[in-house]
Amino acid sequence: MNKNEKAAMLAELKVFMKDAHREARTSSDRLPGTLSIKAVQAQRVVNAVKQVLATGLSYSMERKDIPDLFDDLNRRALDEVNKEMEETNVQRSR
Repeated sequence: MNKNEKAAMLAELKVFMKDAHREARTSSDRLPGTLSIKAVQAQRVVNAVKQVLATGLSYSMERKDIPDLFDDLNRRALDEVNKEMEETNVQRSR
């Protein structure tokens, strides 16, 4: 896997993570403690992409660094979703 392919796959994974966080957030707004089918499906997609990507990355990275990379991507995706939600709430309150 070359550098451009890896960057593209990581960017795509981040998009999937953001979608999963959005779905989880919107479903929890309805009934606390419940997840929508879309949220579960989104998380399955994220997990599948992570598994495939981890296999490819294991050839160019240390195995112990891969989970840290995924955690960092997930944190950034969650931060972006939180920021979007805050901006939406601010706009609604105006």
